Amino acid sequence: MRTAVLSVLAPAFVLAAFVIGLWTYRDSEERTADLNAGWIFNATVTRDGAVAAINRLLEAKRPRVIVLGPSYANTDISPELLAERMGLERGDVALLSVPNSVGSHWYAILKYRVFEPGHRPEHIIVVSGLQSMLLNTPLTESSRVNLDVHLPPEGGDAVLTERVAHSGALWWGRLKDQRTKVRDAIFSVLRDRPVRALAATKRRTLQSDDVRKALDKVFADEVVDPVRLSRNRAVTAIDTEAHGYDLSVLPKPEASFLGPITELASASGAHITWVRPPMEPGIPAELDDVVPEGFEAAAREVVEGAGGAFLDLRRLPMTEAMFRNADHMNKEGSRRFTLAVAEALRESGWGAPVLYRPRKVERHGGGEAALPSADGRALHAGGELQLHFDPWPGGPFEGAAEMVGGRAPPVGKAGGHDIAWVANGKGWSGSWKGAPPQGPWTLTMATEEAALLTGLRWGQGPSFGTLLGEGSVSEDVWVDVLHAPGTDIQFARAPVGVPGSERPRFREAGPLSRFQTEKWGFLSDEALLGVTQFEERCSPLRVVEDDRLLGGANAPCGDVIRHGHGRSCHGPTAILFSAGDGSDPDTNGRSYNLVLDLGRRCGKRWWVYPKDHLTLTTAARPGPVDQVRLGLRYLQYRDATLQVRVRVGDALVVEEAVSSRAWAAGSLTWSLGRAVQPDEKITIELESLDYVFYLFEGADVGLVRSGGP
Repeated sequence: MRTAVLSVLAPAFVLAAFVIGLWTYRDSEERTADLNAGWIFNATVTRDGAVAAINRLLEAKRPRVIVLGPSYANTDISPELLAERMGLERGDVALLSVPNSVGSHWYAILKYRVFEPGHRPEHIIVVSGLQSMLLNTPLTESSRVNLDVHLPPEGGDAVLTERVAHSGALWWGRLKDQRTKVRDAIFSVLRDRPVRALAATKRRTLQSDDVRKALDKVFADEVVDPVRLSRNRAVTAIDTEAHGYDLSVLPKPEASFLGPITELASASGAHITWVRPPMEPGIPAELDDVVPEGFEAAAREVVEGAGGAFLDLRRLPMTEAMFRNADHMNKEGSRRFTLAVAEALRESGWGAPVLYRPRKVERHGGGEAALPSADGRALHAGGELQLHFDPWPGGPFEGAAEMVGGRAPPVGKAGGHDIAWVANGKGWSGSWKGAPPQGPWTLTMATEEAALLTGLRWGQGPSFGTLLGEGSVSEDVWVDVLHAPGTDIQFARAPVGVPGSERPRFREAGPLSRFQTEKWGFLSDEALLGVTQFEERCSPLRVVEDDRLLGGANAPCGDVIRHGHGRSCHGPTAILFSAGDGSDPDTNGRSYNLVLDLGRRCGKRWWVYPKDHLTLTTAARPGPVDQVRLGLRYLQYRDATLQVRVRVGDALVVEEAVSSRAWAAGSLTWSLGRAVQPDEKITIELESLDYVFYLFEGADVGLVRSGGP
C-alpha cells in the first residue's frame, strides 16, 4: 500500500516541485525589473517613484500631446522632433513610457494621472505592438506592481476589475513563457562555461559580459551569414519586449482596453491615435507582433467605432541598421518613424494643411468698415463676409474663429454648420464642428456693427492651421506645380563629372572600401537628414564599378557593413561601398569611380547640379494666375549666380540673374504681368552658371491680388 502511494505521490511531488520552480524562476532581467517595479519611468529609475515623476512632469509641462506606451514609445518616438514637425513647442509633447506596459496600465495612467487631476491634452498617441494593445492583464510581478502604483488606495475601478483577471489561459501562457526563460538560462550556462574554461587565466576569469563580447566578435556580421544569423539569434537587449505572447492569452479586441481607453480620451476632449510600429526586417516569426486572424481588422473597428484612429506603420520602409535590437529602434530609426507618424497625423486630418486657404474673399452689402483693414478681414456693419474654400482636405470638419468689435454676437455658417459664438472679453469666439461638406464650401459671417476677423483656424488639436492672427487673409491662391500631374521637367545637360572621380581608395575591414570626400560633406546623407519626407537618404554621389552603376546607393552604413553586394553610404567625410558581387573591391581587379545621379531626385525635391539647365513646363491649372514663386536651397557658401527665365506661351516675361545668397529665405516671387489663363503654358527655366549645388524645393503659381504670398 505504502509503495503504491509513494509511486503516485513521488512523481506528483517532483512535478509540483518542477512547476513551482519553473513558476518562481527569475532571470537577471526579471530580478532587475522586480527590484525597480513602480520606480521606472521613461527608462529611468526615478528618485521618488514613477507616480511622483509622472505627476511632476505633467504639472510642469501641461502638455498638449501625450505619447504613451511601453518601451517602444521611449525608443521609437522623438518627442522633440514630433513637436517640431507638428508646429508645437518642445514642451508641448510629453512622453509617458512604462516598461512592459499593456492596456490596463495605459487606462490607469490616463484616468488617474492625466484626466482626473485636471490635465487636458488635446491628443493622445499610443505607440505599441498590437499584442500589448490587446493584452489586459500584466503577466509578471513587476508589471503588476507597475499597474498597482497608479490605482487609488480604495480600488474599485469597475473597468479594471472587469477586464484585468487571471484565467487558465493566462496561467498557462505565463508557464510557457517561464519555460522559455529557463531554457535560455540553461543554454547560457552551456554557452558560457566552455568559453570561460578555454579563455580563463590565472589572473582573470571571464564574466558573462566578457563572454558575450567575445562571441559577438567571433560571430560578427562580416564573418557570419547575417540572414541565417537573424533567424536564430536570441533577443538579449535590456529593454526588449519581443518575447512574443502566447496568442491564447490575448482577449478579443472588443474585450480589450482599446475601446475603454479611446472612450476615456474622447470623453475628456482628447483625440487619440493608436500607432503600431514596424519591427526589424527579418525578425523571427515567433518574435513578430502576430495576432490571431481577424484581430487586426477588429481592433481597428473597435478604435474607430469609439472615435479614435488606428495607424498601422508596419510597412514603413526600414532596414536592420535602424534598430538597436529586433523590435526597438535606434536614433536613426526613431527619426524616420517619428517623421512618418507626424506626416500620417497631418494627412489623416489632425490639422489641415497650412496652405489650405480661401480661394476667394467677398463682401456683400453693408456700409464701410469702421475698423481699418486692407487685407480682407473687415466685416462691414450690416454686411456679410464670405470666404470660399476648395473641398475639405480630410479629417474631422471643425474650426474656430476670433473677432474684435460688435456688441451683439455675429452670425455665421461654415459649410452649412452654424457657428456658435461666445463673448471673450475683446469680442467673440466662434466654433463649429460637423460632417465635412461635399465639394467646395463657404464660410459666411455677418455682424450688426463693424468688426474685424482676427483669427481663423481649422483642424484638430494643437496642429490647428492658423489662417489669421499675425498674418492676414488675402486673395491668395497658390498651386504647387512642381509635383502636379502632367508637369514636365527636363534637364538640358548631362551631369558634370565629379572632380577627382578616380581618386584613391582606402581599404576597410571586411570586403569594403571607401573614397575620402571631406569636401563633399554638405552632400552627404547625414547632412541632408530632415530634407526628405521620411528621412530618406539622398546624396547624389554614386559609385560606378567598371562601367556599371552600383544599385545600392544611399543605404545606411550599417547595411553596407552587414550585407555589402553593391551597397554604399555617404558619410560626412567618406563614401563607404562594397563590390556588386560581394568580393573585395581592393583586390578584385575592377575599377571604381564616382558620378552624379542621373535621376537627380531627393525625396520630393530635385537636385540642380553645377552648370545644370532645368526646364519645367506647367500642366493645366484650376484657375488664372498672375505670379510665380520658386523655392530653392543653396548648399554652399561662396556667391554664385542662377539664371531665372519664365515664359508664358512663347513670350519671355521674366529674365533675371539671381545671386545664390538671395535664396536665403527659401523662395522668391515674380509677377507674370497679367492674369494667365488655366490652359496657357508657363515655362520656368533655371540655369546654374557656376559649379555649385542647389535643391529645387518648390514651384508654385498663384493669383495674388491683395497682400503678399
